[in-house]
Amino acid sequence: MRLRAPEPHEAPALTEMVMRSKASWGYDAAFMEACRDVLTVHADAWGLPQLAEEDQILGYVEIHPDELKLNHLFIAPEAQGKGVGSRLLSWAMDTARAEALPYLTLVADPNAEPFYARYGWEIVGTTPSEVAKDRPLSVMKFTF
Repeated sequence: MRLRAPEPHEAPALTEMVMRSKASWGYDAAFMEACRDVLTVHADAWGLPQLAEEDQILGYVEIHPDELKLNHLFIAPEAQGKGVGSRLLSWAMDTARAEALPYLTLVADPNAEPFYARYGWEIVGTTPSEVAKDRPLSVMKFTF
């Protein structure tokens, strides 16, 4: 597996992988379609993106140093549980350290909270989901 910066023309393929990743938590088709706008990868709005690949895209992460945010971390269903997420999260945290960021925040899918907690991220609040306003999501923070 190698990590590299994605090319702008790969944004649609990244979006499809992100959608498959999100759907792997068992969300229904209506919820997934409601998520499409929020989960669409826009090359013109990238912060610092990185993808993992072998023969295909295995995962994607993106941080926005100016906002102190980790905006995306998604792993293709067939690559989940194989260390891809750990490798991409390590890249993001190393990059944030290199940028001398004091901390990073993220909004976590409830299913992903335990993954981030294993790496020292803490829940510091909640925010309404952009898709389902009655579904609060955890805001998590890692301080360097």
